[in-house]
Amino acid sequence: MALITDAASLQNEFKAWPPLVRIGSGFDLVTANHWFDAVGTPTTQATAVPASGEASLDAKFLQVIKCVTDAANEGWSQRYTYADEPRIKSGKKISGQIWLGTTSGGSSGLTVKLVNSDASNTTGTVVATDGDFSLYKIADHACAGTYVELVVTKDASGTFYAGGNITVMVGRNVVELAPRGLTYRHVTPVEVVSLDGAGDPNTWTDIDLTSSASPLAAIAQIHTQILGVSGSSWALGIRRNGSSDALGAINQFMGTSSNVEIRPTMTGEVILDDVQIFEYILDRFSGSGSIGDGAISLWGYWEWE
Repeated sequence: MALITDAASLQNEFKAWPPLVRIGSGFDLVTANHWFDAVGTPTTQATAVPASGEASLDAKFLQVIKCVTDAANEGWSQRYTYADEPRIKSGKKISGQIWLGTTSGGSSGLTVKLVNSDASNTTGTVVATDGDFSLYKIADHACAGTYVELVVTKDASGTFYAGGNITVMVGRNVVELAPRGLTYRHVTPVEVVSLDGAGDPNTWTDIDLTSSASPLAAIAQIHTQILGVSGSSWALGIRRNGSSDALGAINQFMGTSSNVEIRPTMTGEVILDDVQIFEYILDRFSGSGSIGDGAISLWGYWEWE
């Protein structure tokens, strides 16, 4: 009964795993600002990889978070800032659980903690083992300071993995919960970039939605419109912040025709990083004119619920 009566809700607070993670090998969750931070300077930061590609690792999970450390007490973390979070607040009791593994046994030299901004912390313990993976649980942690972090480290240099549904929840005890969902928030449309008079900038440029969206915003709904001119054509592309993808068919958001003066529009979505940034590019691929008027606007966003 304590689990139910002490919890604000059976809601997973852990962000961005596995939702919004690119499927395939080598998606660096730290470099992508994907709600993960490095602890120390691991050789390989928290990176999403298929378990099938990791030699000698049990295939308990389809995809895992891989981290390779070159010194003791390195790994990764995720922060919950009380001013931003809807449920985790100073004075609340929270708990967590996570499956961790190494190719030499899941309980070998790994540490999981919930750590407050004032350094007070609670260390997890192993409650079950399944092949290369062990289940760590942290119970009854008292939140204090201005934020709390889930911190996962290896006691010595080497490789470790995390998999499954990582859970952080309000309550004195923990159960495995489904991944944290997203809630749509409508906003009064706001222009975030003016394209008036643009010629051919042809450079990927950041769009910062910090002042227009929630600090928990993970996907933006954007609207674009361009008044073209006869004899010139433009392509407008969008991508995740930090992506190295070139402008092409996979990320071209809209284009204009050189035949007539028209005003094409487009509405769609783009994944944000954890500081609410994405990138756009405007490429004039024919002609030498300038855009009459145009804009990129924010119409809404999805935030971690």
